[in-house]
Amino acid sequence: MEVYASEKIYLNALPETYSRSIAGEWVDNASGGNHLNPGTWKKNPKFSLKFHYPVHSEDAAHVRITLARVGTNWRSLSKRDTVGCMIGFYIFINHGGELRPYYESTFVPDAEISTDPSFMLPVLQHGETYTIMPTTFGEGKVGSFVISILSEYEFAITKDKSS
Repeated sequence: MEVYASEKIYLNALPETYSRSIAGEWVDNASGGNHLNPGTWKKNPKFSLKFHYPVHSEDAAHVRITLARVGTNWRSLSKRDTVGCMIGFYIFINHGGELRPYYESTFVPDAEISTDPSFMLPVLQHGETYTIMPTTFGEGKVGSFVISILSEYEFAITKDKSS
């Protein structure tokens, strides 16, 4: 890189970022809607998120999480039931199989929803992971989605076998 300037300038390297995307879908037996549907909402697909923090790091991770509906069926479904097809997601802290709520996105009728640019996830205790659960607002809405994550720390995202 060459930089020419008439004044003194400073260059700072931006932190390295890591990104991954994972596809999923709401299917008949795994499309439980949001938490207002207590009998079905836990049937939604779930994804485990585990960070690989630098040694001795106690800093929270800046993270951008995006949920996007994909596929051709959403347009016609949304025209029939705009509210039911709204999308959002929940983040839980998974401690030994017990899911503790940490974050709930808003639900939007748009094709995607993301966390705010300033969103951070704290370092977890040993053995804990984050669980992301994407949902539609209404139950029984089937279709494909993609979760994309951008972070300053290396991480792994996998589909939970239990969902």
